[in-house]
Amino acid sequence: MIKTVFHAALFVLAAAAAQAAPSFTMSFVVPCKDGDKPRTIVGDVENLCLSPDHIIDAADITRVQRVPTVNIVTIEITEAASERLWDASYDKAGERVGVLFDERLIAAPAIVAPVHTRTLTLILNNDPADVDALADAFPGKSS
Repeated sequence: MIKTVFHAALFVLAAAAAQAAPSFTMSFVVPCKDGDKPRTIVGDVENLCLSPDHIIDAADITRVQRVPTVNIVTIEITEAASERLWDASYDKAGERVGVLFDERLIAAPAIVAPVHTRTLTLILNNDPADVDALADAFPGKSS
């Protein structure tokens, strides 16, 4: 009986851990095709479709910090992610990237010049609680 309860508790903990993992991706905005599911930017009315190919995902993030009193976050990424971002953005001036957090489109900034940095800054139109959730999801880990 104790063994069964222990296994059930482990199953519940594993399920909770799987649900707790935040999702984060950055992909190019692409023209919508038939059957695509456009996403609306949080705090906006614009609908966009995203490439299924991710430039950055949650595993690339080392920390997210919120700028106090405003809806701005800085996202620190790994060196490998920074290199991928440089390669992806090198000849893409004027194109946009969509940023998904927990399956919600939170930003879609335009690329002005090739991006080669380990710190990205996003200005968000989200509810402050959403901005806090993003920062809380990636509080920092060693890079």
